[in-house]
Amino acid sequence: MVVRVPANLTETLTFKRDDHAQVMFKGLAELLPKVAMDDRTVIITSVNDAWAQPGSLLDLYLDSFKNGEDTAHLLDHLLVVSLDARGFDRCKAVHPHCYLLNATSVDMSSAKRFMSPDYLELVWTKLVFQQRVLELGYNFLFTARSFFTKTRNFFDIFNQQSYL
Repeated sequence: MVVRVPANLTETLTFKRDDHAQVMFKGLAELLPKVAMDDRTVIITSVNDAWAQPGSLLDLYLDSFKNGEDTAHLLDHLLVVSLDARGFDRCKAVHPHCYLLNATSVDMSSAKRFMSPDYLELVWTKLVFQQRVLELGYNFLFTARSFFTKTRNFFDIFNQQSYL
């Protein structure tokens, strides 16, 4: 999913600084400029403890960028959002841009049954996080860990079109 904020929108709208959002997403506003491309686009994926273990999909995902055709530089723009502390620790060991999304009361270290209350809270937490990224004036490409990139051409498609 690619979501782009038109340049005129970020220039003309002033987003209200909500104290709750600043607390809920502490450090995000400082991290995004370090990860963003020149056009303020960030590639985002999420992990938990199970997905971040050595030899897991996180390792395969990162390797796909490293070994893909003209994709290694995109790792500089990848933000790995960890849903639990152990996933965050593992992320920091293998990637420089990690963020602990500590915005839910649910233990996110294990799988959640589809449509269960915990699953729905996870989905809404991710959506609120994505909303905050947009409020801060950034575009994002949210990818799944099962998305392996072997060529930069995939990302060129999005540079040729504008999305909202």
